Amino acid sequence: MTDVQITCISKIPGDDSYFGITHLGTATRKWTRQQVIIWINAKEHTFYTMKDGKRANIYVYYDKQGPPHLQTYADDKWNNDLLALDECK
Repeated sequence: MTDVQITCISKIPGDDSYFGITHLGTATRKWTRQQVIIWINAKEHTFYTMKDGKRANIYVYYDKQGPPHLQTYADDKWNNDLLALDECK
């Protein structure tokens, strides 16, 4: 299992929600949101972000308002660290 720090995202223009995220990446690679969801659910890889020296793990989040999406969890709460990342190049 690989532990990957996500440093950027790509999203649908104009959609600033978690549902608008299309890709997640690092400085050298990027993957589709669906592929990351598959890897997390299969426990093949783990993903996280770092903000101010604090780690936030990325999980698949299920809610009643739409399809599963990716969201970070740190300090005992769900947060929006993914949406705060820079756009992947």
